[in-house]
Amino acid sequence: MMRKVQLFRSKDDRKTDNNKISMNPSIVKAAEAIQNNIFQKSVMIDDFELFIPPSLKRFQPLSPYNFEEQLYQGLKMVLKPAMIVFEAGSYCGVLTSLIDKMVGDEGQVHLFEASFDSIERARQMVFHNHLKNVQFMNVFLAAESGSEQDFYVIRSSDGWAVSSADAGILLLYPEAQNIKVSALSLDDYCRENDVIPDVIKMDIEGAEYAALSGANHILSHYAPDIILEVHGDRMPGISGNTAMLMRLLSDDGYRFFDLESGTLMTAGQYSQEYPIYGHVLCSVKDMTTHQFLQRSDVFRNQRIQREILLDQRKKARELVDQGQFRQALEILKELCETIPEDADLYYLTAFSHHHLGENFPQVLKDYQKAFELGFDEFWIRYNRANLFYQMKDLDSALNELEIAIKLYPEHEGARSLWQILSKKA
Repeated sequence: MMRKVQLFRSKDDRKTDNNKISMNPSIVKAAEAIQNNIFQKSVMIDDFELFIPPSLKRFQPLSPYNFEEQLYQGLKMVLKPAMIVFEAGSYCGVLTSLIDKMVGDEGQVHLFEASFDSIERARQMVFHNHLKNVQFMNVFLAAESGSEQDFYVIRSSDGWAVSSADAGILLLYPEAQNIKVSALSLDDYCRENDVIPDVIKMDIEGAEYAALSGANHILSHYAPDIILEVHGDRMPGISGNTAMLMRLLSDDGYRFFDLESGTLMTAGQYSQEYPIYGHVLCSVKDMTTHQFLQRSDVFRNQRIQREILLDQRKKARELVDQGQFRQALEILKELCETIPEDADLYYLTAFSHHHLGENFPQVLKDYQKAFELGFDEFWIRYNRANLFYQMKDLDSALNELEIAIKLYPEHEGARSLWQILSKKA
């Protein structure tokens, strides 16, 4: 009997022979591993191992290959052991944890985050990685302390959130919740806590100018290195704009290293090139020195290699979409070795072997790896349900499919497969 099942978003109908695969010990072992969820929940980023709490698996990706790459590269260029780092904006605490590991036991990380949801996720990440040097402040960084700031948060059903102090977010998300957050200036924080940062990392959705306007004393007297994600599209709704931000910093002697292209720029050049969005390392240090240029050369070479890998990744996906699975697997094998923490690569590898009807124990492991790295849970569950059905393991297939339907009740393919499996159970 032949039937159609949907395995991949871009190819709705795939044909599979129900009777050509029989159970064997290696498949049973792999299936049990999936059901018992014994796979390691950690990821290596350079030399740092991060444990990923199960509650945060949907808030990944958890590697610089596909998340916060520019900020991470900028941090690597300036961080040293025992430094004091101010991190403004945390999302789920991945960079927070990496910063803590990079500055070591003698260092400090002071985290400022306006979103309560984000700061709680960061707490979980820090707690599960047994990090002791992070201090958490649920505040909005502003030019002045003391007031309450309007802050807008929208949450999806799976916990994903968008947040900003820019009321313009309501145009995109009219259902956003308006909350009040205490405003705090960095100058006041440093004065009250007798602490001075060596480095500031900032990703605060358009509040960069407001936050750095409240750090005039720090910038003019201590000149910490600053790694910024610039949200020029959001700034006017809060305070300032990209040109004003660059001018504020250049007036204090800062120079600018573009983390997108790996080149030095003036304030005017950066504002013109990235008025809406960009990543930049700001420093008063002489960035034309041999040591810095060596690091920038490394950075540019990494970016070039990254672009090559992304082209190969795109080619592999196109081959899968075209049904050329053997050719795709040749590329995917090398990519998985080079980029070991990319969820899409493991999913595409599993999908290709799955469609070819081969190596099912490894298919199960690759689907699980993709899931742990943050790939959409519905597609993992749905495909594993189909795989278990091919393996004649109806109980496991029904368990997977039940979860998939809860995640995506409207999916016709999943509901159709449920009817088929229910009749056979």
